[in-house]
Amino acid sequence: MGSPDYQTKGTEHRRALQQKADLERLNLTTIQNANLPIHTLPAEVLLQIFQHFLPSYRSFPANSKTTDKSICPWARLMGVCRHWRALIKNDAYFWRDIEVRSKYVQWLSLALRRSGDAPVRVTLFRNLKTALPLLMEHPDNIEALSFEGSIHDPGVASILSWPSSILHSLEVSLEKSYHPTRSTLPLFNCGSPRLVKLALTRVSLPWSASILADLEVLSLTHCQLSTPPLPFEDFLDVLERGQKLRNLCLKHFLSAALSPKTSSPASWHGRCITLPSLHRLACHDAPARVAQLLAHIHTPAIVEIELEGKWDTLDAPSIAGATLSSLLPADLARVPALQSISSAALEVGHEGRKLHGSSSSHIDLRFFLHKPPASWARELEEEVRRLPIVFGAALTKLELSGDLDFSPGTWDAVFEAFPGLQTLSLHHVRSGDLLALPAGLFGSLQSGSAATGEAHVGAHCPALKELTLYPVWWKLQTVDAVLECLRFRVAKGARRLERLSLGAESRLPESVDIEDERNREQFREFIDEIVLWYW
Repeated sequence: MGSPDYQTKGTEHRRALQQKADLERLNLTTIQNANLPIHTLPAEVLLQIFQHFLPSYRSFPANSKTTDKSICPWARLMGVCRHWRALIKNDAYFWRDIEVRSKYVQWLSLALRRSGDAPVRVTLFRNLKTALPLLMEHPDNIEALSFEGSIHDPGVASILSWPSSILHSLEVSLEKSYHPTRSTLPLFNCGSPRLVKLALTRVSLPWSASILADLEVLSLTHCQLSTPPLPFEDFLDVLERGQKLRNLCLKHFLSAALSPKTSSPASWHGRCITLPSLHRLACHDAPARVAQLLAHIHTPAIVEIELEGKWDTLDAPSIAGATLSSLLPADLARVPALQSISSAALEVGHEGRKLHGSSSSHIDLRFFLHKPPASWARELEEEVRRLPIVFGAALTKLELSGDLDFSPGTWDAVFEAFPGLQTLSLHHVRSGDLLALPAGLFGSLQSGSAATGEAHVGAHCPALKELTLYPVWWKLQTVDAVLECLRFRVAKGARRLERLSLGAESRLPESVDIEDERNREQFREFIDEIVLWYW
């Protein structure tokens, strides 16, 4: 057996031989790789191929295990060969999108170096203390910046007042402070002349024409004014300067920005400003504030409106009888998009009231009213009775979810207001109760009258095609009531239903087997397709 020194020398010799062999194979592979047809392409063509076929870094899923380098989609290409690595390394295009997820900023420094003088877009998730000062050394290179942090992070105040010459997009989301003596929000006072997108969360700012003049996207969430609250007239004057705005999102901002003494809905009924380019409007605030804003802006190009109302303790006197329409101005003509809505879904649940409307012209409306401290009684019926006030006769699809135990006359009012209904979907929700059928529903569908074309039909909603109802107590009385309604409608000239869907509760007494073919056969005389399922 040899000595330990001899064994060590033998191991080192074998390792050296292995390294030499690996190097020779690498050199041979390099020569073979260089002779591949793709390497005969000019560098400019190769770079165009890389740019065209590879995804942008934003298409990579964000998760806690993702590293900074793995976000760069060019990393694997750089490992193909030294030629490709050199091409990508020296082309600024591949280093313009920088996303930093780790606590180290070496990746940020490297990407900034390789981007040269090209404009870059930076997204930061961590270590603002080190990253923000590094960015401020490149004021003429940052064209877009997005970061999340705390209102107390060092560097945040400086970056919000950054005089960048090319910055066109700034997104800052700050977490609130739970320390009562350290709740002052940092001030935004950026002097970038090219800023077109501004999204701030928990930041203080002046409401000035100079900020809004060139903006196309403005989003303010839980922000405050750096000045005292404004009269509504002054607030509106500044907003009018945002003639280029395409997207306006104000969440919990109006109540902080408007003076309570001079901006109540009844205190000023002045002019209506026009925002000609506005496509999307989102406003979350006290219902009175939301309605006030809509009453004084004209948005001819609007395609999406999102309204959300949340009650404050000071709103207690106005909570009684409040509905989703409290988010809208008294003069509904101020929101002409309402008349074009062809599909509406209304839901009343434990969290509040939701209404989603859409139209064939791609108008999209979403309203939400948080449940107030006091309980609502007959919530869904209140909202249903106001639907004819809010929407026009263009409505052809209606979905309702909540307590469907309506008083007599409510179904008649709805069907008379929307005679062109083609699809009706009903989901009955009430704890500890299950109705055999919603009171008055089928009675209303087989009563009344309506016109379809030049013909007069002796039943509501003669064009109804699809009816969905769940859950129901599928017993003999239910079967008879549905059959009677369908038979009457067909006899009075209404069209046959194309589809009837009923979800039944199987464990209730006297329930009829929905799989019984004899029951299904009775319906086929009046319906093209019947779908019965157990709920």
